[in-house]
Amino acid sequence: MFFIYLACALSCLAQQKNDVLVGAIRWDAWYRPIGTEKHDGPVAAVEKSLSPGKYHFRAPFFSKELSDSTIQVIGYDQTIMGKEIEFAHHAGLDYWAFLLYDENNQMSEGLKIFLAHKDRMKVNFCAIVEPKRFIRNSSVEKKRILNLLNEPNYQKVMSERPLIYFFRPDEKMISECGGEEAMKILFNGVRDAVVKAGHGNPYFVIMKADIKGAKKMMDLMSADAVSEYAFQDDHDKTKITYNDLCSEVKDWWAKQKNAGLKSIPLIMSGWNRWPRIDHPVPWEKNWQIRPGLEITKNYELPTPTELAEHISDGIKWVSENRELCPAQSVLVYAWNEHDEGGWLCPTFVKDGKIDNSRLESIKKVLDHR
Repeated sequence: MFFIYLACALSCLAQQKNDVLVGAIRWDAWYRPIGTEKHDGPVAAVEKSLSPGKYHFRAPFFSKELSDSTIQVIGYDQTIMGKEIEFAHHAGLDYWAFLLYDENNQMSEGLKIFLAHKDRMKVNFCAIVEPKRFIRNSSVEKKRILNLLNEPNYQKVMSERPLIYFFRPDEKMISECGGEEAMKILFNGVRDAVVKAGHGNPYFVIMKADIKGAKKMMDLMSADAVSEYAFQDDHDKTKITYNDLCSEVKDWWAKQKNAGLKSIPLIMSGWNRWPRIDHPVPWEKNWQIRPGLEITKNYELPTPTELAEHISDGIKWVSENRELCPAQSVLVYAWNEHDEGGWLCPTFVKDGKIDNSRLESIKKVLDHR
């Protein structure tokens, strides 16, 4: 009997060791105060980009079709957030990585509603920090991060290390900080503040695709690993299938490995910006010059099975490269970048039902990690 128990224990331990955390990026432009028919800001822009009938299938499940050429996004509230939590939990997602904006920004409402929800413990979360905020007001931003780390479901890796992503640091930050040494002091100070507050040694992850640039920023910010927010490769314009995108992402993983960079590999659930190409959004005014101008290469959308296979490949990569992936996590772009082309969140269907096929397909993979 002892040997049976021992075998079971070893089996459970092996399963735990093979578990890889799966996170998904949240970009919360979908908030509209309940009872408000008209609302300016990001939600108005994404409604416009998704309003042509051919894009309605991409809208989040909490959308309403007003006509063949108009949708209205009716999120978030506690009910809608509860449904999102249940969808993510049911599929087996471990955490959401929230892109942080100023606390009084409309884009911060998703995180506030999530943290106030009674079921929020079903999904962990972590922060994607814009490092320029620390440069502008480090004391306020450090306090905000420390407050988030006090939440019981803040995601940790490698036992007790809080996971913090930093969104695309660049060379401009060096001069804004007052030089390289000042930048090192600033971000070492962030790490020290987290440790001093009793949260453990944070795991800093740089979101930056450029290998050379990522190496430099890792040094200046005392970071532990690299990842990205989104990735696509414009070198070969003929490669536009989703499998082409997956191949390009895998090549990038290999480049990180060959450079000796520790990583949390990024998984792309798609990249297809045609809604924004047809109807440019205001925050890209310096990038999207006019409607119809294609800036980047766009890829065909994945089938649920293709998406699940890509996630499975990412999990396998992390499991097979433990030394370079000590956090044992992958990050998916994205939970809700509906108009940019990357989403896991269930979507709108005309008959009042929802399309949850992506998460159902992913669940089959995550149930067998």
